[in-house]
This record gives sequence, structure tokens and C-alpha cells, in this order.
Amino acid sequence: MKKVLLSFALVLGVSLSAYAGNSGVHTTPLKIYSGGIGVGAMVPLEQDVDSPSQQLLRVSFINSWHFREHVSLFLDVNWFAPGLNVGADAGFDFLLSTSYFRPFFGFGIGAHHFESDEHDDFRSNFGPSATAHIGFELDITETVQVRARVPYYVVLNEERNHGAGLDIGVMFTSPLRRVRKLNY
Repeated sequence: MKKVLLSFALVLGVSLSAYAGNSGVHTTPLKIYSGGIGVGAMVPLEQDVDSPSQQLLRVSFINSWHFREHVSLFLDVNWFAPGLNVGADAGFDFLLSTSYFRPFFGFGIGAHHFESDEHDDFRSNFGPSATAHIGFELDITETVQVRARVPYYVVLNEERNHGAGLDIGVMFTSPLRRVRKLNY
């Protein structure tokens, strides 16, 4: 019994010392940037919109920087077709996992312009915006990820545009994204 307790204490001590030796050292990925193209749809939720033809096709240039293990910064440049409906958003995604399937939630701010039948000047159709979304990132290979999310937009222009949608994007990154460097 004494040998069993001594062996258990030895294994526990070695495992804790190995854990403690790595816990104080910060690591960061060698490459943090991912970028790509996204497509999706947005449905305006204004009260005067009652036709399904008001749905907008979304095409985006998506960018992501993973500075921390569970936090990434995003910057999306969007075009909503048809018409001159453009904008950009920047914000944070909070990843709930670090595996190959990473669910997340996030929020951001930006600026958007949506064409209007009532107002034809750029100033009244343009305004600051906010977005909140949930979604996931999935690693297909070491260099290709798929990002899917369900965003909700609010634009503070004359018409107070807001809507919800779905967008799916393909992002490309360096194979060195999973390689970590020590920060002494």
C-alpha cells in the first residue's frame, strides 16, 4: 500500500510540475490573419417592408485577426445587392472553443448606406450601425476555414434600417496559424 501511495504521489507531483512549468509562459500564434469572401442574404425588418422581393443579397470581404485564444477582431466590408447598399463593420468575436469547430458570438460597430425611395441624398441614407451575431468557424484544412453566422443589423439613418440574415464565408490563412511562439 505504501508503494502505491508513493507511486501515486510521484506521478501527481511530476504531472503538476510539468503543468506549472508551462502555465506561466504566454504563447501567441505565428500568423494571426485570415481573410476571404462571404455571401449571404439579409431580410429588412422595417414595418413597411411586406414583400419577399425586399431581401438583399450580401457579398462581403471578410477579415479576422486572432490575437487571443478565445477573442478575435473582425472587419467586414459589405455590399448588399441590388443597388448601392454598402457598409463596413468592425468588432469582436468571442470564441467558445479552440478546436476545429469554434462556435462564437460577437458584436461590432460600423457605418452603412442603404438606398431609399423616399430619400435620394447620400447623407440621409447613410448612418452609423451596430451588429450582433452568433455563428461558428470550422477548419476544413490547415489553411481554409468556413465561417457561418446569423447577424442582426441596426443602421441609424433617416429610415432606421434594421434586419437579420445569414452569411457564409470562406477564409484563407497561413499554415503557421496553429504554430505557437513563446513570449518571454
